[in-house]
Amino acid sequence: FQTKNEIAIEMLESALANGVQASWVGADGAFGHDTKFLDSTPDNLRYFACVHSTDTFYPSMPEMFVPTKKDGPGRKPTKLIFTVPPQSAKDIVNNSDVPWTPVEYGIGSKGVMTGEEKLIRVLDIRKNKPNNWVWLHARKLSNGEIKYAISNAPEDTPLSKFTEVATMRWPIEQCFEECKSQLGMSQFEGRSWKGFHRHLNIVFVAHLFIQMMRLKYSVKVDQLTGPGKLIFKAMNMKDPENVPVFTVSQMCKLVVCSLSKERKEVIKELTRIAYIVKSYAMAFVSKCKEVYENMIPIKNDSS
Repeated sequence: FQTKNEIAIEMLESALANGVQASWVGADGAFGHDTKFLDSTPDNLRYFACVHSTDTFYPSMPEMFVPTKKDGPGRKPTKLIFTVPPQSAKDIVNNSDVPWTPVEYGIGSKGVMTGEEKLIRVLDIRKNKPNNWVWLHARKLSNGEIKYAISNAPEDTPLSKFTEVATMRWPIEQCFEECKSQLGMSQFEGRSWKGFHRHLNIVFVAHLFIQMMRLKYSVKVDQLTGPGKLIFKAMNMKDPENVPVFTVSQMCKLVVCSLSKERKEVIKELTRIAYIVKSYAMAFVSKCKEVYENMIPIKNDSS
């Protein structure tokens, strides 16, 4: 028997032994809360691991002292204790003088993703004692939710690097979401190890094929007009060169329709996609007009 975290460590070591090039490991709170997992991370990798808001750290090196003996029987204390207890990640961030820095994470399905970040140097804890200096990273989302993470990155690592690595798990999670919802990853009903891995391999090959098809039907942004560039940037990513026209879901449906050789179904699906893109573009233009009207008085509709 092995826990999920023990399996993850073996997978990391195996990947590096087989020549996989990597600099960072991204992990959720189940791994960041596990000090054994963090300490087992290969030395040539930096981790960025989410932690719970209640996980404790020392904001500075505490002083130690031997408590005085209380009146009554018993031995005289000889064990050193710390002058102050550790603090939770939430309390350290709330009490810190470090200001929140506004950041942008790129373009999502609902437009520009923004937030605020704070970076604080703290001491992690092993066996109830201060251990090593690490970075405590706090990320405040647009809805007010705060996420916490720690990293063993060097002391001179800039905040912009943490802004980058804070989102490095998103494409992987998006890949799993697409494979589960569109390509049947979650529909395996067998019992054998080999059968499960064959199923996954087929799903991954299908996902690769769909992505290749999406890239084939892409648009070069420099060929678009000004409004077209704005719309496609809002629909996809920040400063793209090529923009896929279809989503994974749309491309899956188009491939299925094409394999059925039903020309009417293909045309029907293309028409449906056209309406979706048109409605999105109209909503985007309407939003732009609303923002513009709030900035500059509009004399007439034509302007």
